[in-house]
Amino acid sequence: MSPWASPCLLIPKPDGSFRFCTDYRKVNQVTVQDSYPLPLIDDIIDEIGQSPFITTIDLLKGYYQIPLTPRAKKVSAFVTPFGLYQYKVLSFGLSNAPATFQRMINFIIQDLEVGQGVVRPKSANVEAILSFPTPSTRKELLRFLGMAGYYRRFCSNFSTFAAPLTDLTSSSVPFQWNDVCNQSFARLKTLLASHPVVHAPDFSQPFHLQIDASGVGVGAVLLQPDPVSGILHPVAYHSAKLKKHQIGYSTIEKETLALISALQKLQCYLRHAQHTTLVFSDHNPLALLNSMKNNNHRILRWALWTQPYNIVVKHIKGVDNIIADSLSRSPISDPEDTSPLS
Repeated sequence: MSPWASPCLLIPKPDGSFRFCTDYRKVNQVTVQDSYPLPLIDDIIDEIGQSPFITTIDLLKGYYQIPLTPRAKKVSAFVTPFGLYQYKVLSFGLSNAPATFQRMINFIIQDLEVGQGVVRPKSANVEAILSFPTPSTRKELLRFLGMAGYYRRFCSNFSTFAAPLTDLTSSSVPFQWNDVCNQSFARLKTLLASHPVVHAPDFSQPFHLQIDASGVGVGAVLLQPDPVSGILHPVAYHSAKLKKHQIGYSTIEKETLALISALQKLQCYLRHAQHTTLVFSDHNPLALLNSMKNNNHRILRWALWTQPYNIVVKHIKGVDNIIADSLSRSPISDPEDTSPLS
């Protein structure tokens, strides 16, 4: 018996069977929200990247591993043509279910320690890309780019090879697959098949950030020196196309935009870095960003936005800034829009 009664429905699945769903919208509206933090997949990858051993927990239907309290059982009640029923275990659809599940997982593994390695694409996922058929529609192309783009951080020249394909994703461009598209498609597969590697970040070591801007985009590469050899290893890459209103920016504005874009994209590494982050740009005036006196409100606003970051901008010769330069000249569209860039 329960004073609660949420409706239920059956949703068809691709295999012809049905998924039983409970509509908890009314329950969720009066539920005190649990704001327990949920992990981001990029953060998880970075944290486990230094670990020599990685394992997974097999939790089939993980929510069903959590029994409900007598009070929670009553809240979970749902009505059917055959009567009123209630769950004995945690149900999908309850607004606090993700937080409850994450809290349980953290409690179970809190005594485990993991700690040197590298991060690379998962072999099974790379194989899925290699076996992907040639796209015949824009939807299929978007699906392929979405799958391949997940590994964009592993490939310094991903934008270059993907450019002919990303151009076809625009609805204003006719979908015409040609030899250039075939070459781009094949190169992306080859690029990912080589299992490129980026090093997992070591937050006890300083970061180096190389940035650059071109007439079409901005690019950046985050690096860290090896504590023994001193060799710089890539941690992450970033590139983005300039929006129409940004193409007319002056050189100093574009270079500053490259810095802001990189900081915003890589803030999970740099916002609370233990050491000063060295930023390298081949545009010498950018090194004076926080000391220059001018009436350009856009640059002043961006300079203020960088204040929470512990960074020092240094000049680097163009010939030594190859990676960021290449990323800026062959950018990939970035759907995110942030207030500092507007």
